[in-house]
Amino acid sequence: VDFQHLIWSLTLEGNLAVCPAHRTAKRVLDMGTGTGVWAIAFGCSGQVIGVDFSPIQPSWAPHNCTFEIDDLEKPWAWHEPFNFIFCRTMEGSFADPQLIIQEIYDNLTPGGWFEAGGFVLPMGCDDGSVPEESALRRWHDLMAQAGEQCGRSIESPSKYTKAIEDAGFVDIVTHKFVWPLNTWPKDKRFKEIGRWMVLNLDMGIEALTLGLLTRVMGWTEEEVLRLCDDVRKDLSKTWYHAYWNVHVVYARKPLQTECDPESQREAGPCPRSEPPGPAKSPEPLKLPQPPKSSGSPTHESPKSSGSSDSPPRKRKRGCEALSDP
Repeated sequence: VDFQHLIWSLTLEGNLAVCPAHRTAKRVLDMGTGTGVWAIAFGCSGQVIGVDFSPIQPSWAPHNCTFEIDDLEKPWAWHEPFNFIFCRTMEGSFADPQLIIQEIYDNLTPGGWFEAGGFVLPMGCDDGSVPEESALRRWHDLMAQAGEQCGRSIESPSKYTKAIEDAGFVDIVTHKFVWPLNTWPKDKRFKEIGRWMVLNLDMGIEALTLGLLTRVMGWTEEEVLRLCDDVRKDLSKTWYHAYWNVHVVYARKPLQTECDPESQREAGPCPRSEPPGPAKSPEPLKLPQPPKSSGSPTHESPKSSGSSDSPPRKRKRGCEALSDP
């Protein structure tokens, strides 16, 4: 979780969130707080409650930051609403995302904001450098399949913009970013994110995979561990130009003066207003396009040409322009 926080911080250039209102929010809920690293960082600015199913938070925290152990899929019981509700990287955590979105709406003050961020499956690869039969592709496909089978789809928040709108939110905005899955890009910022992504998956891949594949897909523990080892090997191949698309969605609960409940039932959803711009909007992290000039860009290749893992020789194109010389 702490590695993920660092990756998000690099992506957002040090900002704790994308939504402009997070800078002025005085009462904040951090859903799925994990180790509490985000809540503690935010606790310097306002009152924040971090809630999680697992008691893995530190015993020390700023005086205006508290932690609660609770199941967010059960009815929420907070007596005072929040100005800002934050949710990040909780794909597959909820059996009924629409119900959770409605709980979020009901527990916001009028004019309050909600932000959710997460990655998008399947993984991205623009140049075909990751073979279809690779462990990396197989792992992504299996995780998505297992999530579907157990009723907890691993989908990004952008998949639920219709549910967010149906709940009553307005000013719905989506920002899109990219996380390389290793250090293949030339760009220093992408390369740094890729380095932390390798560490993040290296330390957490068993925790992500064991439960889903053994309980849902019927795999043995030995089979799962073998797959995880193979995925680690693929992550070390810098000629594999893989990445995650990452989406952040934020939205606002309308003020009571904007939409009277009685008139809303008669006239339908509230009209959208123009969302305010962030005080310091982070630049979306996007993969640059390759130059149009002649000559093929080069990429990092394995030292041993006789290795069975050597990539096939083919014309270079697409995102290979970003890769190491």
